[in-house]
Amino acid sequence: MTKEILVAKFGTKCVVNGGAIAQNRVNRHAKRFSRLLDSHRLGIVSSGAVGSGSRRIASRRPDLTDKLDKRTLAAIGSPSAFHTWRRAFGRLEFEGMPIVAAELKATHDNMDHPDEGKSLVEVFLNCVNHGIIPVFNINDPLDRYKDELGGIEAGRDNDHAAEHLARKVGANTLMLLTAKVGGVIIDGQIQPTISVSDIGDLDTHLTGTDEDGTGSMASKLQAGANALQGGVENVFIGSSSSDPREILARHIGTQLIP
Repeated sequence: MTKEILVAKFGTKCVVNGGAIAQNRVNRHAKRFSRLLDSHRLGIVSSGAVGSGSRRIASRRPDLTDKLDKRTLAAIGSPSAFHTWRRAFGRLEFEGMPIVAAELKATHDNMDHPDEGKSLVEVFLNCVNHGIIPVFNINDPLDRYKDELGGIEAGRDNDHAAEHLARKVGANTLMLLTAKVGGVIIDGQIQPTISVSDIGDLDTHLTGTDEDGTGSMASKLQAGANALQGGVENVFIGSSSSDPREILARHIGTQLIP
């Protein structure tokens, strides 16, 4: 039986500590999610490139700290952000073999282009079908939906990058992970399910959703709705510190439903 495809997106605070992507945090995420490889084909979408770029500039060229926009910082930080995930998975094994990570980058236009999008899907599937874990991020310097990273038109942040990728590759499940909360909190209570039809009325009731980075709980809800409407069967919002198997089993977190 063919394993289902799971795309897991980690927000900024899930992976960043002290302004840069943190190896110890990513190690923990990689260890938790590698346990899913016996039942899923796994892809990762991760924030952290801007923080890594900012940290490197501050340490190597502090004279440029206030002179570079976030697109440029993302270009500087993206290699180290990916290498953090590669090191994390490289410490682990599955079925007696080392786990290998692959870096995938694209713009939203690339994903929508008939030929470029097809190529991206082919590479993604070739990775996951052989137990290689693709680590995806938007190619920030080239993405036309961002006048600068953090000033995002129509909410096209990494939540939307994750749902766009999940739709393109035919993922069965999308998991949008946060650092602060274990699901969608409305009036102080985590909701086990949220209907897509109710999302438009929830903004004033959401609590505990403040995060660094460009995403928010409202962004995750809209991204999840897009994913469901685009053919992804299951969308979960949960905490990156939780056991993902518990989220998939619907014991914790929030599941979006049509």
